[in-house]
Amino acid sequence: MKTSAILLSFMFCCAGAASGAPVISEFMASNDTTIADEDGEFADWIEIYNPGPGAVDLTGWHLTDDEAVPTQWTFPAVSVPEGGYLVVFASKKNRAVTGSELHTNFKLSAGGEYLALVMPDGVTKSTEFNLYPAQITDISYGLPQQSLVAETVVDEGADLRYHVPTGPVADWNSAAFDDSTWSAAVSGVGYERSAGNEFDPFITTDIESDTYGVHTSIYLRYLFDLADKAAVQEMRLHTICDDGFVAYLNGQLLVSQNAPSPANWDSAALASETDPNTFDSWDISEHLASLRDGTNVLAIHLLNHKTTSSDLLMLPKLDLLRAADTTPDAYSYFVEPTPGSVNNTEPGLPSGDVTVSVPSGVKSGAISVTLSTPAVDAEIRYTLDGTDPDESSALYSGPLAISDPVQLRARAYEPDKTGGRVAKGDYSFLDASLLEYASDVPVIVMDNFGAGAYPNKGRSADGNNVVKLPWQGNVVSFYDVAGNGLPFSQSPSLESRTGCRVRGSSSSTFPRKSLSVEFWDDNDDDNDTISPLGMPAEADWALYAPYQNYDRTLLHNFVSFEFGKLIGAAAPESRVVVVFQNKDGGKIGLNDLAGVYVLMEKVERNRIGTDFEEMSADGMSGGWMIEIDRLDSIPVGMPADTVQPNFHCAGPNGILEIPDDVDGDSSPQSEDDISTYYHSFLNFAEPDGYEILPDQRNQVQTRVRAMDAMMWSAGFGNQETGYPAVIDVDSWVRYYLVHNFSRNQDAIVLSTRIFQRTPGAKIEMGPLWDFDRAYAFQGSASAHPLWASDRDWYAALFGDSNFRQSHQDAWQEARRTTITDDALRALVDRGAAGLKQDQIEASGVSYSTWLSELEIMKDWMVTRARYLDAQYEPLPTVSPTQREFSDSVSVTMAPLDGGVVYFTTDGSDPRAWGGAVAAGASVYSSPLVVTQRTRVVARTYDGGRWSGKVVQDYYQAAELPELVVSEVAYHPGAPTADEVAAGYSSDDGFEYVEFQNIGAGAVDLSVLALGGGVSFDFAQGSQAQLAPGGRVLVVANRSAFETRHGTGHPVAGEYVGTLSNSSDQIVLRDSHLGFEYQNFTYQDSAPWPESADGAGYSLVLKEPESNPDHTVAENWRGSQMPNGNPGATDARAAFTGTASADNDGDGVSALVEHFLGTSDSVATEGMNRMTVGQALVSELGEVFPTLEVRYQIGADDVIGHVEWSSTLDGWDAGDAYLLLLSDTPNGDGSATQVWRSVRPLEQAPQFFRVKVLER
Repeated sequence: MKTSAILLSFMFCCAGAASGAPVISEFMASNDTTIADEDGEFADWIEIYNPGPGAVDLTGWHLTDDEAVPTQWTFPAVSVPEGGYLVVFASKKNRAVTGSELHTNFKLSAGGEYLALVMPDGVTKSTEFNLYPAQITDISYGLPQQSLVAETVVDEGADLRYHVPTGPVADWNSAAFDDSTWSAAVSGVGYERSAGNEFDPFITTDIESDTYGVHTSIYLRYLFDLADKAAVQEMRLHTICDDGFVAYLNGQLLVSQNAPSPANWDSAALASETDPNTFDSWDISEHLASLRDGTNVLAIHLLNHKTTSSDLLMLPKLDLLRAADTTPDAYSYFVEPTPGSVNNTEPGLPSGDVTVSVPSGVKSGAISVTLSTPAVDAEIRYTLDGTDPDESSALYSGPLAISDPVQLRARAYEPDKTGGRVAKGDYSFLDASLLEYASDVPVIVMDNFGAGAYPNKGRSADGNNVVKLPWQGNVVSFYDVAGNGLPFSQSPSLESRTGCRVRGSSSSTFPRKSLSVEFWDDNDDDNDTISPLGMPAEADWALYAPYQNYDRTLLHNFVSFEFGKLIGAAAPESRVVVVFQNKDGGKIGLNDLAGVYVLMEKVERNRIGTDFEEMSADGMSGGWMIEIDRLDSIPVGMPADTVQPNFHCAGPNGILEIPDDVDGDSSPQSEDDISTYYHSFLNFAEPDGYEILPDQRNQVQTRVRAMDAMMWSAGFGNQETGYPAVIDVDSWVRYYLVHNFSRNQDAIVLSTRIFQRTPGAKIEMGPLWDFDRAYAFQGSASAHPLWASDRDWYAALFGDSNFRQSHQDAWQEARRTTITDDALRALVDRGAAGLKQDQIEASGVSYSTWLSELEIMKDWMVTRARYLDAQYEPLPTVSPTQREFSDSVSVTMAPLDGGVVYFTTDGSDPRAWGGAVAAGASVYSSPLVVTQRTRVVARTYDGGRWSGKVVQDYYQAAELPELVVSEVAYHPGAPTADEVAAGYSSDDGFEYVEFQNIGAGAVDLSVLALGGGVSFDFAQGSQAQLAPGGRVLVVANRSAFETRHGTGHPVAGEYVGTLSNSSDQIVLRDSHLGFEYQNFTYQDSAPWPESADGAGYSLVLKEPESNPDHTVAENWRGSQMPNGNPGATDARAAFTGTASADNDGDGVSALVEHFLGTSDSVATEGMNRMTVGQALVSELGEVFPTLEVRYQIGADDVIGHVEWSSTLDGWDAGDAYLLLLSDTPNGDGSATQVWRSVRPLEQAPQFFRVKVLER
């Protein structure tokens, strides 16, 4: 073994590269967090770089990890520009479609293997590793390239000229302008009048006498010389500013912050800033063309909020980055990977990671932090101020006693290696006064280590020219409600580093700021594994601060979301919390209480019911979402004059009057184009408008505009081809119900989203968002029965009697069931429960006012509900309400207030489309005797008015079906080349779920529904009944499924959404009765079968006829063959005969032979399936005995396992004796298990045996 290891170490080779050809410039063979593919998975990746000259066409080039197969994976038609990069995921998903994300048909080995980039001739290697060395998780390996060095051309202490304008000054921001008459100064311009003197350290030139009480605008000019503008590759601006500014380079706009547009000589900042004390930064590289050789000017229009503001400051820095002179040519490791961009981070084999013993968080008392790293000869260097340590930083020599807020950064340095990854520990502390603080609601504590106000992008009336700001680092801790009422007497339930910034438009100007909160790992990347307060795990959240001027209960959003869920609308999960925010340094005390907030899920793809695949590059697969709102804010680093992508629809007159990407400030809205409101635009949410590709944009706009055209067409109300065929009516109805009930001021025209899951799918409305200006704030509850029904597309929908009836039906059904008067009052009570006086008053509301407002809101909601009830024909009564009966039941019906009752007994609607009485409806005249499962649907009809529906199901227990989920392909094998060519580039399209009827009678499938991670209504499917023993399939994509499996399978239809490749819930329920026949969540790791996770095998239920517990992993196995066995049993025939028989005399019993899949008539066949061997465990330095067992998959009638003994007197199993190292399918219906003893080989004797039991 030692000889083999030495031999391998000599086989590691640096890559060879053909000069001038594209090369493998970087790759990662163990990717946990660096970059995710389009499926959200962290696959291996390979970066291709084209050094030029000119673009290179990679069509027909190859990547391979097998020297014997140089053409293993072939590039489609794809071009890489000179100096450009292309990232290919080595995921084994085999996707090679032009314009889409590329995936090889192999994965990379972290242990080191062959890898090559091969030219189209299939012989010449542009890059070849034979072999590359062992790789490290989240550290890349690649070719160091030119790095960049920065020159600060405008720095602290720079000379400048300034002027306080009294009128327009032409060309003041151009390089040629003569500023010789302006006042000379040194950078650091401003004044400070407040007692804290916070800006004094930054101010070199005091201009209080020039500006205070006089003007809000000041012009500043900073000159600098440049010798070779062509050498500049990047440019960055950094500022500390109070209150706002607009920056120009040689007259060209760079950045606008908290400034109006346009900013005139007498303009003021949009809002007052809260004393920033750190630099904000902008990447302004896209303005490199504005540079010139010779004299340049950075011109800044500094803005104060008021002439009498207490302070003013501008301190800028301008960095120009040029290529360094170094050109290394040897491959190396990169602690900071750069997929898709220049490899300019520090190269070299990195030192090991540092482990920090105490996680980041808010601590209740002093802590002792231990730093450790595996290498005994390593030094650990650390800092306590948040800066990255280097070799000159403090040397760690023992545990660190920490009792005050610090931002610990630690890094290992081993001899002859580069520094390791930076480990982080951000620690804040509670003041002793908080330890006895009482709260009966969860508490969130936040600390930004004295960074001041959260970054605030500000607002404009329609969102024009608003630029997002970088995240601000924070540390947060969550404290659940404690049994003794003292949250800080217990450990926090969640601790994390986070990024925070102010969110919202008008709310960004309120005294308390709503925040976007992003959970971070140590690399400041999203940590989507965090599940705060029991809500679904995700990285991005909204921390909403209710504003007392609009919402004195502080509960509008929480109540609206909970109300929405009660009536079946998609709504975020949310929790009412109390927040402490420390922004001025020191420990966290009672004075940092920020009041009541609501922590809410953010609306993103694959959250809150918006499950759909990412749209393909050509827009022909996957889904999209648009948002009706103000213009989408410009991303960080882009200039304020960046085009903000948006569009409109033609509206009722069919004439599109507003061009795409309209600038809201300069182009007033139309009275007809959708959206008609002055501040409302159709923005691209998914794909993101700033990243959307032309074909994607064309598809989104085409589909939305087609829907719009249908809304105003003559055939709009046609049941088969009109709006019911284009939109998901139920989601549009229930979304509107919440806005109508609450009388939301911004309903429909702000914070509104529509989405489509796949091409051809119906367009859905939601999820809900933003109800701050609603309820009693809007005035009387007894007015506007159809609030905002004239807005945008709802104006068309409410012109149709059938849509109005759908709206009425949903309202009356909800009132009858989930939103009774008591339920409405309970919503408010639940949101308010536990809140205390100090928490309320810290939110800007007096406690007595708040208590009064709670009662006002409850009364308003009940009054509103009763007012809406009065608009409609009352529901009839249907008795009895108990659903289960024996033998027979007598059903009676009656109108509540005149009219007649029409009913059906087959589940159909007594009201026909258009409002007439349905042909199959009957007039109730006498009790209806029911003897079998029956769905009664009844309505009252009175003088041309229909009531809503009353739906009542009756059944006998013996009629309930017996059903199992018999097979699940949640992560199918990657598409083959032929499947890709047929248009199926994603393995998601090959998913399926199989159900089996294990009962004695046929099952009516129309009453069933699939839920959980995906959804399907069997009533809409093509299979009406399922015979005893029969199987039925629901698939992700029928055409993809049939391409792989052929036709003739019992496919009921296609489900909505896709199953997660890691873990997802599957629910089979009775949609009429609400019963769940099966409800379980699969996993992709042991003890669940791992072969079902992408290796091509499906998840198969063992012995489905016994209805085993679906939640138990041991009741599942991988399928016998790749691609599963949809529509048929995957089990082998059960054993028959005598279990102990040994007909071939080879010492292997008939029952064991059955498990192994061998014949008891052929000697030695069974014994050949079992092999004793040994395994070296390198980290232990010892050899252990192993047993390899090859068995035939599918013997579900028996249980086979391995046992161990040292004496032969007794046999043992379990982790204390044996470890199952692997259980790998062989692709031929068999699988191989490898078992290892926990005792080293030298501890002889040791024995193994295979034991098989019948179930």
